[in-house]
Amino acid sequence: MKTTPIAAALGFALTVALGGCASGTEDTTWDLGAFSGDLTIEIAGADLDLREAGPGDAEEAITVTRHATAGRDIEADPSLDNQILDLTAECGFSLVGDCTIGYEVTVPPGTPVTVSGDSGSVTAVALGAATTISTDSGAITIEEAAGPLGLRTDNGAIAVHDVSSRSVEAVSSNGAVDLGFGEVPDEVSVATENGAVTVSVPAADYRVTTTTDNGAIDNDLTDSGTSPHRIDVTTENGAIKLRNGD
Repeated sequence: MKTTPIAAALGFALTVALGGCASGTEDTTWDLGAFSGDLTIEIAGADLDLREAGPGDAEEAITVTRHATAGRDIEADPSLDNQILDLTAECGFSLVGDCTIGYEVTVPPGTPVTVSGDSGSVTAVALGAATTISTDSGAITIEEAAGPLGLRTDNGAIAVHDVSSRSVEAVSSNGAVDLGFGEVPDEVSVATENGAVTVSVPAADYRVTTTTDNGAIDNDLTDSGTSPHRIDVTTENGAIKLRNGD
């Protein structure tokens, strides 16, 4: 079959376009200026990594780094207005290649944060204030948090590691929940419709309530009806394991 010059040119252009999309990511960083008070983050179709500012960071400012597929247009840049950080921009239309977006957000120490997302994982590390995260579809991972936690996902696992939070609520409609505490918590509430639950806490007396419609219950904790430290776990379809972490 004979190839016309036009077809050859189109083939070359398509090869270049596809090669550009596969070449990696473009990283762009914004310093959104000094911030105080409660922060709400709205995000759509992207993964989010969230942490407090540390040495070498602008500690009183919010900074955002976006990782996006190289060579693709993004509909809008991150914006901060009335305590709301908007990360909902999506990739512009293209006939070739996939496009992915991810964000890293750094907040001033002690900033209470609420995250609302539709799809995409959320990871938060070493946050010291109250943190509330909800996603329609995406895993939630928390590490070394100190403030109260409210975590909810319709479709995704929830994992909490080495936290000193006194109060944690975790709800997953479809996904396992795994909570690990470095210090004795006061109030732990977990509910899943379809997913196993594991809670690991330091040795202490706990007031424990467990309920499951379909799943085994394995409780290693010392259960005391008068303890100020409460653990309440409910599953419709999933095993429950309560462990001493020490």
